Amino acid sequence: MIVVLDGPLPEGGSADLRRAARRSRDAWRAAGRPGDIVVERDDPCARRAEARLIVREAEALVPQGALQAAIEALEQGEEAVAAAGFFPGGAPSTDPYATVWEFDRVAAELRKQGTSSNAASLAAGTEPVELRRVGTTGTLGTVPAAARRLTPFVVHSFAGRRGHARPEVVPLVPPSARTVLDVGCGEGALGAALAGHGLDVTGVEADPEAAAIAATRLRRVVNASLEESWDELAEQFDAVLACDLLEHLEDPIAALRSLRGRLKKDGVLILSVPNGSNTAVLAGALMGRWDPALEGVVADDHRTYSGRLGWERVLRAGGFRIERWAVSGFESMRLAPWHQALCSTGVPAEEFAAIQWLGVARVVADAEALELGMSGFGLAGLDADDPVQAIARTLEQADSVTHIFVNAASASVLDSLFRGDVAMGPSRAALVGGVTRHGLLARFAGSGIAVAIQPAGECRVAPSIDAICKEAISRGLPVDEDGLRTTTWRAVFTRGSVA
Repeated sequence: MIVVLDGPLPEGGSADLRRAARRSRDAWRAAGRPGDIVVERDDPCARRAEARLIVREAEALVPQGALQAAIEALEQGEEAVAAAGFFPGGAPSTDPYATVWEFDRVAAELRKQGTSSNAASLAAGTEPVELRRVGTTGTLGTVPAAARRLTPFVVHSFAGRRGHARPEVVPLVPPSARTVLDVGCGEGALGAALAGHGLDVTGVEADPEAAAIAATRLRRVVNASLEESWDELAEQFDAVLACDLLEHLEDPIAALRSLRGRLKKDGVLILSVPNGSNTAVLAGALMGRWDPALEGVVADDHRTYSGRLGWERVLRAGGFRIERWAVSGFESMRLAPWHQALCSTGVPAEEFAAIQWLGVARVVADAEALELGMSGFGLAGLDADDPVQAIARTLEQADSVTHIFVNAASASVLDSLFRGDVAMGPSRAALVGGVTRHGLLARFAGSGIAVAIQPAGECRVAPSIDAICKEAISRGLPVDEDGLRTTTWRAVFTRGSVA
């Protein structure tokens, strides 16, 4: 079946939104069955299209094979198919996930179940994506109920990602606190909860749309980056919130040193940071997966990856001492065998179980020395926002193009995370770049560009990681041993054909 993509790419917004939208677009092109073709509206094949893919949320996360069940539903006579979930108003997930590889597994399981139900209760136009036959007009709500179905046609919506209330953070604020600075406050949901307890909350938020919403909830909001907000923030506070903040910064240590000056003498820093040593993250890496997404532990705009030990080092370098940690996480049967393999090394299970670490820290007199470093990152020689189009433009002038990429899933890059430490220097740059063999092949599938990938450099696998690999293999788990030993990939791109 030929499917035409209907829905523009956003040209405005932040760089991470544009990057996610282009990644989603590329994923839709590869989302059908072998022989299905997904094309843009200006493609000559679009004239012969039998179906329209209406994408309302351009940056939604698309799992492997996302269109397969939906295309089959159209071939069986349905006129329009809406997504089954993971978006506001859709069916909630009963199988939580923290990484893209897990989401791929959840989506595949739903397709295997083959269940479907009537979608009459869905408000028209609320679903982030819809597949309908060419010639079917109007909104989903105007399609006859008998032909309007929910099927295992799954995407992950990022709508509302700046509006999380974070109720787990509220108890960490000391009862004695009266004034709070919420840095990176998003839409102000957390600040509003604290204001409801009688606290005076000031927010700092760089995103103008989120800041505008926060301004309706908080007494004061500064629409600026952390560095640009100091001229407007002359006062000191009883508590500073840095929830989901430090991992986004090029220099989190400098930011922490600046935040010291915004705390009163007995003030506290309350933070939440992602656990780069989480079981799902490391299990994916062992399989050769390091898949950036718009949010989550492995995110487009994350600049620091670390376990608890490493975050403590970063905080000490910024002039803070952790007073206590709390764990935020969930259990999943999918991760249980991986978790057991990781814990076989004797590292406490909690270090791998946490999705996030929540902490309360206080200022110390002397900061420790630590230099994270990061000497360039990304898809070397390509446009990091749109690598497929960058290669396509090059191939207009050449028969082939070769690039060498640092492998984000090599043992040398991942060593610090397996120890709960912080990735520094070249390892930090590699994780931010996020290039793996699996990622490159997935990105270019359906693009009309053929990719051949071979190792270009090797490393020794540390004994601790080697032991984890052996334990995982003994449990029947898939491990990409070649990928772990490969520090760089050589990728050769040539003109191919759409699958």
